[in-house]
Amino acid sequence: MSWKEYYNKKGMKPSESLRRALDYFNLNPPEVKTAIDLGCGNGRDTLPLLNAGWKVYAIDSAPDAISLLEENVTAEMSEQLELQLCGFADVKWRPVSLINASLSLPFCEQEHFARVWENISESLLPNGIFTGHFFGINDDWKQLSLVSAQDIESMFNAYEFLFKEEKELDRESVTGPLKHWHIFEVTARKRS
Repeated sequence: MSWKEYYNKKGMKPSESLRRALDYFNLNPPEVKTAIDLGCGNGRDTLPLLNAGWKVYAIDSAPDAISLLEENVTAEMSEQLELQLCGFADVKWRPVSLINASLSLPFCEQEHFARVWENISESLLPNGIFTGHFFGINDDWKQLSLVSAQDIESMFNAYEFLFKEEKELDRESVTGPLKHWHIFEVTARKRS
């Protein structure tokens, strides 16, 4: 399945993790409305950010993702959008109030994962929010960057958890085959 087919199947419904972060910022407005959408895909999370008045750095390594996002962005929105076509190891990091990584970080190459996480933490401004997903060590996709519950605690030692959920289930992936999922969903505020 191509990335374009994947994005078409996935649809445009924003992730719950992004909605949670935006709800937080509605109650606690950031000083600067800048965000990184890491693994932006077709823009299902980028577009709500732009519509809410955020400056967004949208990053993906798949040319189809960037093309689909560009097709859905209005001229007015494009003034608040910067696209980066690159892998996570090559991101041009910026200081931001929000980093959204919806089902993307597990696909970071294992040899780059620790440094990418350091870059994420360094890029988040004090009181900034990280929101996204990680795959746990029991996930069937062993070739990806997987983390344990202890890893999550260690990675977020400078954060306050606003939401943290671990779940395991068996279901089909968007691409079809049945698999065992082990997912951590995290929304956390970086302490000042």
